[in-house]
Amino acid sequence: MMPLMLRIIGVNDYSVPEGGQRIGRMSFADGCSPGVWLRHVVVHIQGPTYVSAKSLDEAKRSFKAAWLARGGARGRPIAP
Repeated sequence: MMPLMLRIIGVNDYSVPEGGQRIGRMSFADGCSPGVWLRHVVVHIQGPTYVSAKSLDEAKRSFKAAWLARGGARGRPIAP
């Protein structure tokens, strides 16, 4: 496994790049006591990342289709 590379984008704020894309971010949140490190993972999918829907069920169907199209869940169902 290759070591995780970080790119400094601010004080205690790092971008996580891979293959020319940003795949995550790590930053220190000192607004609480004690401060904590937060991490955010960016998942890249083909097609739009924001889609509106008229119902929760429609939104879940759309999300599931996009997720499975990128190979996510490895066939495991998305809980209702």
